[in-house]
Amino acid sequence: MCVCTSCHADATCQQQDGKYACICNYGFVGNGRTHCQDKDECQIGTSEICGEHASCHNTHGSFYCICLEGYKASNNNSVFIPNDGTHCVDIDECEASDICGLGGLCVNIVGSYKCSCAEGYRTKNGAKTFHPPTDRISCEGERLEF
Repeated sequence: MCVCTSCHADATCQQQDGKYACICNYGFVGNGRTHCQDKDECQIGTSEICGEHASCHNTHGSFYCICLEGYKASNNNSVFIPNDGTHCVDIDECEASDICGLGGLCVNIVGSYKCSCAEGYRTKNGAKTFHPPTDRISCEGERLEF
């Protein structure tokens, strides 16, 4: 019986030192004949394989990375494999117009942003800084009383 006919579904038959052998495909580990198990690349550690500010997702025979909230892939794709140097970079949320609302001033911070009120505006509760989606706070024009 030829060795190549007994290879596992996730293995290929390769010639090594003049003999044929079943070798598990890339992304799999095992003996190549009776089993080839998915190698969970994400177990290596997310920051090691995907880089900082990313989460790793294992797939059958491979993996992919997704940037955490407040970050985007340097190649502008939603998912990536870092073998081409792609990594997660901070999104400058302040580039979005009016993110802090009327009278609001935006300051980009790593992974997020914060808002404050311009002169002549203040928040209803007196907060100096706020984050609109979570705080539900906005700037209001100060009332001048005579």
